[in-house]
Amino acid sequence: MINSDYLIMGNHVIKRDGSKIIKANFDILDYKNNVLIKEKLMNAGILSSDKDHLAEDLHTNLVIKENHIFNNMRLFIQITNKCNLKCKHCYAESSFDEQDEIQFEDVINILDEAIDLGIWRIDFTGGEIFLKDYFYDVLEYIKFKPISSLIFTNLTLLNDNNIDSIIRNPAIREIITSIDYFSADKHNEFRGGIDAFSKTLNNVNKLNNEGKKVTVNTMVLNDNHDDILEMINYFIPKGIDMHFDTVINCGRAKCYKEDRFNQDKENVNFIASCAGRIQKLKNHKYNSIDSISCGVGENLIFLNNHNRFQVCPGINENVGMKYYLGNHIIEAYHNLKKLNLNCDVKHCKYYEKCSYGCKMRSMLYHNSINGPDDVICYFNRIKEEKLNV
Repeated sequence: MINSDYLIMGNHVIKRDGSKIIKANFDILDYKNNVLIKEKLMNAGILSSDKDHLAEDLHTNLVIKENHIFNNMRLFIQITNKCNLKCKHCYAESSFDEQDEIQFEDVINILDEAIDLGIWRIDFTGGEIFLKDYFYDVLEYIKFKPISSLIFTNLTLLNDNNIDSIIRNPAIREIITSIDYFSADKHNEFRGGIDAFSKTLNNVNKLNNEGKKVTVNTMVLNDNHDDILEMINYFIPKGIDMHFDTVINCGRAKCYKEDRFNQDKENVNFIASCAGRIQKLKNHKYNSIDSISCGVGENLIFLNNHNRFQVCPGINENVGMKYYLGNHIIEAYHNLKKLNLNCDVKHCKYYEKCSYGCKMRSMLYHNSINGPDDVICYFNRIKEEKLNV
């Protein structure tokens, strides 16, 4: 309705990159009167005449249906479980031999259903999403839809010819990728791909140079602490965010020792020190491994590569049929609410702000999806002691 950088929901103007949500002081639902709406938005300081323009052909597509239940939901679509890499820690055990059932038409149908309900946060993951040729068509489809998307990709398949599909797409607010070592040999060996390091790093820099937000996910391991310090000094001054986590002992990572939590405690202490370093570089508080709540159990519904809804990539019908949520969004939403996945440790001082951590770790440590995530619990204590947050 305004231009490709903004979405409208009721009397809210949402910037697609997620930087701010503005509540306007006027009724903007009368979006057919484009000239009047443009004038009001400019007067409100939301648009400026030198940068923003009214896109006449977009006015029906960028208006979100106002529904207070589904406006708060996040849809996560697994385009494929096939991957060109073979990462040692992959919880999904993705490989190049995986078979998918979800097709382009399925993805479009679910996108239309979500948009009609008022869901506007719609993210895409794999495997490696760019192994599916039709994903480029999906990106074209969402370009002028009321969607703000994260995409998860190893960035190794993008080149100068196709990276523009991300750079020029206003629906993509952020790209999440992974670098675990700041050494090509070590990263390539861990990720199981020739030249994976150079390809990922080059594309991170290309996207960042074009003003596209990129976050680098890093698994904190016993042998990569020095690499991480180098990455912090390299990425943070460039404005590239970093997000840290520890390996979850499932999928291809089942080979890790049973005393995983003791190893995690050492790595969480290191993460806290990294958060302190980043906090100084960025001159503000930084929450590190819990900086972004995934929303599992609260506001996230996950569609897997077989076109079936489940709790999350790791909590699915293989764990128990009750975690299969159905084939349609409304059905999945109601089944998710019935599960009541809140943490059982309600007396914990961090209960209200920890978002209950990772449900996969809860299952592994306590054999209960309602158990605490010991890694996040420990990090909350360390964060309070060391970072004073």
